[in-house]
Amino acid sequence: MRTKTFLSYVPYALAALINLGANLAHATAVATGAQWLLMPLLVLAVLQAMRPLRNPVTPWLIAALVFSWGGDVLLGVSFALGLGSFLLAHVCFIVAFTRRTVRGGNPEWRPRRIWPYVALFFALLSLVVTHVGAMLPAVIVYGLALCTMACVAGFTSRVLELGGVVFVVSDGLLAVHLFRADLHVPQASFWVMLTYIAAELLLAIGLTRAVRRAPSPAPLALQDAQATS
Repeated sequence: MRTKTFLSYVPYALAALINLGANLAHATAVATGAQWLLMPLLVLAVLQAMRPLRNPVTPWLIAALVFSWGGDVLLGVSFALGLGSFLLAHVCFIVAFTRRTVRGGNPEWRPRRIWPYVALFFALLSLVVTHVGAMLPAVIVYGLALCTMACVAGFTSRVLELGGVVFVVSDGLLAVHLFRADLHVPQASFWVMLTYIAAELLLAIGLTRAVRRAPSPAPLALQDAQATS
């Protein structure tokens, strides 16, 4: 079973290697094509790895990956549309983390661990606040969603916590690359994509593991349905 689960992620890994290699070689067209394949391949991997497939987490995880794919595609067309799609992805991740199957899985989590994410939000905002112009309200909303996602991930498991933090790092690097030309990051596209690829993979693996390790899903699904009704 573990071998089958591992193999389900191989196509994603191959697309990731192509994307990263193309970014290093500045082959923009190849990098873009490989990037657009990443999330569909990760969706296929999740559908193969998630057991049981019918559970309260799967629809939200798939939706998060689909909106992430929308962000990958739309950022090249419109920054606002791409940002909006990634915002919806983070909302879906947050909902997935709060399903009873997943939540509360990190015994080391304490309420005081919220404060580092608050500090991280303000640190990221301080980097771009005077450089984003009319996009500032949207950037603030997105930053709040991003750091909330990372914080809630910390409540679930160490793997998901790491995925959330790496996602913040990725978006921080992207923000510096897009808005702070004075803060040059060598091979910025490579590092942005490396952290993004790792973050999405960690979040997908963390959620599939949580579902696989959970007790009987039927009562959990009923409780989640009652909680949201």
